[in-house]
Amino acid sequence: MSIRCSIQCFTRLLFATFLVFASTTEAPLFAKSPSDAEAGRLTRRVRDGLSGAALSAFERASTLFEDGDFRGARAEFERAYDLAREPRILYNVAVCDKMLRKYTRAIENLERSLREGGSRLPSEYVMRTNETVAALAPYVSKMVITSDVEGASVLVDGEPVGTTPLDGSLGIEVGEHLVSVRKAGYLDVPKRVRVTGFETAVASFVLEAAITRSEVSIEARGAPQGTRVMILIDGVEVGIAPFRTMLEAGPHTLGARAAGLLAAPVRIEVLAQKPVAVALRIERESKFGNLRVRADEASDVIELDGRDVGRGSVDQSVTAGEHRLRVKRPGVEPRALDFVIGENETRSVSLSLEKHGGLPTWLWVGGGAVLAAGATVAVVLLTRRTTYEGSTPGTLAPRTLPAVFTFGGL
Repeated sequence: MSIRCSIQCFTRLLFATFLVFASTTEAPLFAKSPSDAEAGRLTRRVRDGLSGAALSAFERASTLFEDGDFRGARAEFERAYDLAREPRILYNVAVCDKMLRKYTRAIENLERSLREGGSRLPSEYVMRTNETVAALAPYVSKMVITSDVEGASVLVDGEPVGTTPLDGSLGIEVGEHLVSVRKAGYLDVPKRVRVTGFETAVASFVLEAAITRSEVSIEARGAPQGTRVMILIDGVEVGIAPFRTMLEAGPHTLGARAAGLLAAPVRIEVLAQKPVAVALRIERESKFGNLRVRADEASDVIELDGRDVGRGSVDQSVTAGEHRLRVKRPGVEPRALDFVIGENETRSVSLSLEKHGGLPTWLWVGGGAVLAAGATVAVVLLTRRTTYEGSTPGTLAPRTLPAVFTFGGL
C-alpha cells in the first residue's frame, strides 16, 4: 500500500471519528457509577452539553471545518474548549491540526484530552483516541537544537519554539524544516534540516557576531615633519596621527590638533563593513574662529560650505574667512546665509525655518551686531571686495554694505 493511500485512509478514519465525537457519545464518561443526573449529562452528545458562547463557537467551528477552513475551525474549537472545558473537544482541535499537517500538535492535543478526561472518558473514545495517536506516530519525529549562545530565540518554520538552551528534543513532523536561532548582535543564518521517521535530527548553531563597525584610517596633512598630531573622534582624543580604528556605523566627527596647529572638524558617515580613509588638513590655529549654531529642531540638518556638519546644533572651529551656512528640514524650504568670521572670533547663531510675518527669524549674536526679523535693510552691492579690520568683521556677507538699517525694537 502506498504512502498516499495510507494517508488518505488515515484521513478518512480521522474525519469519521471527528463526526462521531463532534456529535454523539453513547458510552458513559465515568468508570465509576455516577449519579443519575450526572449520568444523563455524560451520555449526551458533546454538542448537547454546550450552551451559550461555547455552543456558538462549536457550531461556527463545525461549519468552518465542513467548508475546508481548518485554521478558522481550529480557532473556534479552541474557543469552545476554553469556555466549556470539555476534553472531547480537543479531539476536534487535533483533527484540524492533522488537516493542517501539524501532526506533532495533533498528538499533543489528543494526549491532553486523555489526561484531562481521565477515567471519565468513555472507553470507545479512549480506544479511538489511542488508535489515532498510533496512526499519527510514524509521521512525527524528534529534533535537537543546540547553540553556543544562550538566550537566543529558536524558530522552526517561522514559529517560536523556545530559547536556548532548549530542554531536550522537540517533536516535529517528518520532512524538511527551516530552523533559525536569533539574538540581537548576531547574524541570523537559518538552516534547512531534514527530519525522517523514528530518527532524531540534530541542528547545531554557532552564532557569528554581526559586524556593525568599519575600519577608519585618519591622517593629518600640513604639519611640519616630526610634529605629533593628536587625532580626535567625536571630540575625544584617541591617538597620534596616522591613526586607525574601528568605529560603529553612523555619523562621527573627526578632528586633529597639535601645538599651535588645528584641523577643522570633518563629519563622516560610517557604513557597516565599509572601510574609509580620511585626510585632515592641519593649519595654524590662529587662522580659526569658533562657530556655534543652534536650529529649531534637533533633527534639522546644518550644512557649512556644502558639508553636513551636524543636526540641531553645532559648536566647532572653522577657518577664518567667508562661509555659507545652510539649514534644512524635510518638507520645509531650506535657508542659507553667507557670513564672515575672523581669526579667534566666536560667533553664535540661532536659526529658524519657521516664518514670522513673511520673513524667517534670523538672530545673529556675535561680533557686536544683531540682525532681527522686522528690520528694514537696503543693500548696495559693491564692485570691489570689502575690507574688514579687526577680529570682529560683522555679520553681513562680503561685497555688501548697509545703507539703511532701521529697528522696530528688540
